[in-house]
Amino acid sequence: MIRRIETDYGIIEYELEIKKVKNINLRVRPDMTVHVSANRRTSTRTIDDFVRSKAEMITTAIAEMREKNKKLPQQAGIENGCVMNIFGSPFALCVDAGNKNCVTVDGSRLHLTVTDPCDSELKKKVLRTYLESVCRNVVENMCHDFHKAYFEPLGISFPALKFRLMKSRWGSCQPQNGVLTFNYALLNVPDDCVFYVVAHEFTHFLHPDHSKRFYAQLEKYVPDWKEKRERMKYCSTSLL
Repeated sequence: MIRRIETDYGIIEYELEIKKVKNINLRVRPDMTVHVSANRRTSTRTIDDFVRSKAEMITTAIAEMREKNKKLPQQAGIENGCVMNIFGSPFALCVDAGNKNCVTVDGSRLHLTVTDPCDSELKKKVLRTYLESVCRNVVENMCHDFHKAYFEPLGISFPALKFRLMKSRWGSCQPQNGVLTFNYALLNVPDDCVFYVVAHEFTHFLHPDHSKRFYAQLEKYVPDWKEKRERMKYCSTSLL
């Protein structure tokens, strides 16, 4: 549900999600949209008042994101010379014509070879397939290493891993089903922050909620998790 309210800082539009939560939760997403979750017993008037009370924080956060985004390398289409950031490292894209569609890496260069370099959809499809594969491989390896170091000694089985694009989450955990789901857009995140996401989701197997015990456990794995979470606020949740 999308709601729009008037505040002292102008009109604020936010997405309201009704779910089983104790308190009203508000988050400014990396794409600068506002997401709010609340339980069914909370009236929309109360929720609107809560969002209105956070108007200064919301507008400040969005302004900071816009300013930081100006300083980030821009990925201006799938063309020769455009820069792609993969796990925090920049790669220059080179588009070539060839007999088959593939992507190869040469140092800090990504060579995208396609049968028709003028076909934008083809270039996007081939590059997306490659980037998704890179993301899966890196995150899967990180999960295996993390599990072996911290969870295998506890007798906890390795979970099933799933990947998809998500708008508002970098990952999620289903402790009861033994499933971890990760966002393909983690490709845009520095690898030390990816480790934080992996640790965060694994910790839910010990503490399904976000209680003090959860964060105390997470801090054992990632002492500076707050700093990493802050850095990730400015990472794109789009793959291409």
